[in-house]
Amino acid sequence: MFKKLTLFILLLFISRCFAQALSGGGEKYPDLHTNAASLENWRAMRFGMFIHW
Repeated sequence: MFKKLTLFILLLFISRCFAQALSGGGEKYPDLHTNAASLENWRAMRFGMFIHW
C-alpha cells in the first residue's frame, strides 16, 4: 500500500513538473508589462523569507 501511494505521488509530482515546463511563462502574454515604479517599490520594501529556528 505504501509503495503504491509513494509511486502515485511521485508520478503526480513529475507530471506536474512537465506540465509547468510546457505551459511557458511570459511568451503567452506578450502585452503583459511590469510597472517599473511598482517593482522598485517592492524591492525597497525588502520582503523576503525569514526563518527562525
